[in-house]
Amino acid sequence: MPDNILNAPLYRNRIRTTIFGARLGLDDDGMLVGPPALKLGVSTVGSTATNIPAHGGTILNAASASTYVLDPPMIGVEKFIFQTAVGTSHALITGTSNIKIHSTLGSSQQRICLQSTGDFAHLIGLTTAIWAYLGGSAGVCLST
Repeated sequence: MPDNILNAPLYRNRIRTTIFGARLGLDDDGMLVGPPALKLGVSTVGSTATNIPAHGGTILNAASASTYVLDPPMIGVEKFIFQTAVGTSHALITGTSNIKIHSTLGSSQQRICLQSTGDFAHLIGLTTAIWAYLGGSAGVCLST
């Protein structure tokens, strides 16, 4: 792949600590520079027997309404949850009463409900006990 596609010439002079050759590194601020994008892991969960991981994206596709357990947050790590199943609603719970989901309105909840196909929720771990709800589709609700 040519260097200009990977933005290597654009960022090469900003790299302070190299990670892999000259295409990826850390700048003076400790920020990652070089790649055109970061690839997130995406998992599909079709059963409530599997917890939803605290990172990347997760596609929910159980055939009926289901309640899943969301792993505890990792500080600073974003989480995307998507519902693709048709005609079902899914509730995500944080697993214990010690882990909460905070919304931008200041409320503290323990459950996210994705009510229809295409619903999604965007979260980020603020602490190991607090998920911040950054936004989602219109059909998402937060509840206790």
